[in-house]
Amino acid sequence: MERLNQDVRFEIFNFVVEFVDDSVFILMCVCTEWQAQVLRSPWLWRYITISDDTEDLDAKMTMQLFMSQELPLVVRVYVSLLSSAYLNRILHRPIAALVISSKGTKLLPEDIFTTLTNVLSAHPPHQIRQVMCIWGGATDDIYFTPASVQEQIYDRALLEDVESVVQTYPVVLLTRFSMTACVSRFITTGDGPSKISLTAFMSCVRWLTHLVLLTMDYNLVSETTDKLHEVLWLPRLQELEIIFSEDLTSFTSIFATPNLQRLTLHGAWEQLCGYLSISKYRLQLKVLSLHIIGDRWQQPSEEEYKDLYNRRHIALTLEIGMEMTTVRVNGLSEAFGIFHRVLISSLTIDRVYAYISSEYTILLHGLQLDHPPHTIHLSSRSWDNVKELPTLPAYCDTLAVIGVTGKPPLRQLPCPRGLVVSTRHFSFSDLPTSWAPTLSEIEADRAPDHNPKIPHKPIKMQTSSPGQLGINLVSLRCLKCQIHLAIEVVTSDHRFPAFEELYIVRKFYHHKKEVVQLLTLFPGAVGKVSDVSLSPRLPKLHTLGIDWFPEWEYICTFTERWAKAHDFTTVLTLKLPKRPAIRFIEAIVQIMNGSSPSLPLPGSPSFSSSVECEYCARAGWWSKDNCGARHGPASLQELFPITKNTPW
Repeated sequence: MERLNQDVRFEIFNFVVEFVDDSVFILMCVCTEWQAQVLRSPWLWRYITISDDTEDLDAKMTMQLFMSQELPLVVRVYVSLLSSAYLNRILHRPIAALVISSKGTKLLPEDIFTTLTNVLSAHPPHQIRQVMCIWGGATDDIYFTPASVQEQIYDRALLEDVESVVQTYPVVLLTRFSMTACVSRFITTGDGPSKISLTAFMSCVRWLTHLVLLTMDYNLVSETTDKLHEVLWLPRLQELEIIFSEDLTSFTSIFATPNLQRLTLHGAWEQLCGYLSISKYRLQLKVLSLHIIGDRWQQPSEEEYKDLYNRRHIALTLEIGMEMTTVRVNGLSEAFGIFHRVLISSLTIDRVYAYISSEYTILLHGLQLDHPPHTIHLSSRSWDNVKELPTLPAYCDTLAVIGVTGKPPLRQLPCPRGLVVSTRHFSFSDLPTSWAPTLSEIEADRAPDHNPKIPHKPIKMQTSSPGQLGINLVSLRCLKCQIHLAIEVVTSDHRFPAFEELYIVRKFYHHKKEVVQLLTLFPGAVGKVSDVSLSPRLPKLHTLGIDWFPEWEYICTFTERWAKAHDFTTVLTLKLPKRPAIRFIEAIVQIMNGSSPSLPLPGSPSFSSSVECEYCARAGWWSKDNCGARHGPASLQELFPITKNTPW
């Protein structure tokens, strides 16, 4: 860091203070040079955290308000202090972003929205640019508006009186509006929803100045766009979803969305291309999602696509979903091929994601194009048509087979580099031999077909023919699966010469016996287990990830056996959810290096823990604080890696 100039160092400092609570004070304590640069940078002081865990919160807030020099603040406040005087102290200042963290609370999003409404209603609305909520530490759906509030907006829009809703709720909280969600309540009552005029809808959206996500359904609009010539400016909108009605044939650009990141369109292919052709701006999207619905397929002409060619919209990912019912398969295949070719040639697309839910033949036709889909998602309930089709020499990056019934004919699917399977009928012996050279990653969410109280007998991976081995997955590098499938891998007759990483996902039922079995077999501590030599079958395996924290005795025994079996030559990476207590990280690292733990551990006579929760003490968590969340499984992205070189 001392070799970096001040501009580069400032960029690093700015990244740290944006994502780490109170980090500006941590930077101040490193050295006098860093302290001097931080004191000269008001921009770094504008990130304020209001938390119960912050020491001297009052003094720190006073200093940050002074040092930030009236710059717009970025405030992260935890729900427990949402109604506190600390937040009221800063709401008079311009706030670039107010981030609400619900970590450690059991409040529902609706409850947090109500509290926010009460707090913000007492302050000028123009002071806050945006409000984001982090639900349980996740980054998805950070913008939330309750369905009941959206319904009020729709009802008042019918009366052209949205202003009354905006006066009730701070407009900065009204970030999501979906016409579809508003009329879902009519499904249970049996009454039909009232349609809204396009003029009233535009007036409604005009009041919602902080919209980030908008869903428009033309089935609920009582007039066409021919009568409207106004373009609505929506600079904050990031996601736009439009559902076209069957009788809509003419289009007018009614939205100007310079910062749009995701555009989702539902309708016939003519409608989708028509909408993209009349856009007044060249779209630069992260995702363009097209859901093709309907059976009106005709031979398109070059003239119809001339405007689309001229736009040259950009999307990092193109998602294509198709739902057909009555048109002949050959006609669908031909139409899909033309549509797919026009999209790829007229748009600047990085990756193609195909979601085919009914006719597999459409997909086969698309795979013969110059630009086949990178990711293919199949969720068909019927695979009858596939049996009569030829096998194509096609490839894709990822193939997802989700929610199917019966065994899908994998041999007639394209050869994937990554496979995502969610079906209880999946077995390794079903994999085609043609996939062996390319298949490098498998994510198998296969639910066990048994009563949770009955011990599960794993399905062996070899074929049923005596003496015949199954597919040799020479390129498989990573496997993410439930524990019973992981045991199949370790105990099978298959050889995995490139296998490096195994991730175990816990699902729905208690499997203590399976945990012990896997952690006993995995290290290969003894030459043979049940006459199966493990080491030659997994020669490059070095990473084990578990999305929950097994009890310490299993982890300790597993680590000891691994160290002895591999003579400390293979560096093991053990990935556990979130971060265990420091004493347990220290103990694991010491065992990995062939030494005994220096601290007393669970099970030893001298072990004493200050934690009140027995499970926390055995599993190795910091304390009882938030133990309910820590006991549960974590996502694979939250796993904490531990090696023999991990500092503690």
